[in-house]
Amino acid sequence: MNEDFINEVLILTDEDGNEIECEVLDTIEYEGSKYVVLLSDDNDEELVILEEIPALDNPDDIDYEGLESEELLETIFNMFRERNKDKFDFED
Repeated sequence: MNEDFINEVLILTDEDGNEIECEVLDTIEYEGSKYVVLLSDDNDEELVILEEIPALDNPDDIDYEGLESEELLETIFNMFRERNKDKFDFED
C-alpha cells in the first residue's frame, strides 16, 4: 500500500452532479497507466477502481475514468489484493 495515500480522500462527482467522498486505499501502476483503488462512503463493502488520466482542460490536473474491461478490472483488483493481503480481510 502506498503510505502517501493513507486517509487521503477524493471527492468525485457522478453523472447526476452528486459528490461522492471516497477514501484512497492504494494506487497501482500497470502497463504504463496509474489506477486508484477507492472505498466509497456510499458503499463500505464495494471497492471502486478508476484510471488516472490527464484532464482535457489542464494536463497538470487529473481526471478519473472507470474501467470498461472486466479483464483489466480483475487484474488491477488482484494486484491490489496481493499487495494488501496483510492489511485487509478479503472474501474469497
